[in-house]
Amino acid sequence: METAVLDAARAVFAARGVDGASVDAVAAAAGLTKGAVYSRFPSKEALFVAAALGHDDEVLAGIAGKTTAAWARSWARGLAAQRQWALLGMEFRLFGLRNRGAADTTREWQRASHARLRREMSRLLESSGLRLRVDADAAAAIVAAVAAGLAQQHYTDDAVDAEKLMKSVLDLLTESR
Repeated sequence: METAVLDAARAVFAARGVDGASVDAVAAAAGLTKGAVYSRFPSKEALFVAAALGHDDEVLAGIAGKTTAAWARSWARGLAAQRQWALLGMEFRLFGLRNRGAADTTREWQRASHARLRREMSRLLESSGLRLRVDADAAAAIVAAVAAGLAQQHYTDDAVDAEKLMKSVLDLLTESR
């Protein structure tokens, strides 16, 4: 049931945005009652976080290689496919800033997302012969912020070389062992 709800949530959020989506719409798309959705997720915001973290896992799974150039290239190649979720991420952050009641949930999502990124970066670094120049938590926060900003620039200005800029940031954060 949870997979069906999350699949429906991803589709509804992608189609309607954070404000336009509703638990009713997610339940209908999943073929369930609203109560069944609420039995697994206490709020629309919690449902978004679960759907977004699943999407984060998909993005991280697509980053591969043993060099910062390969990591940046695989991330940049996914930008076109990730556009809707990048926009939803920006929208959810704004939603959390504007709605104090959602701020904790927004922060929870950001922290969980950074933890996943930190783990994936550690895995990639172990296999590459590189190490971080900064604390792993700081590196994850920096990479997440840069990725969000570069994605936004990429979507609004096709002259932005997001791959090159991401590689530069990764090079600044890493060094040979």
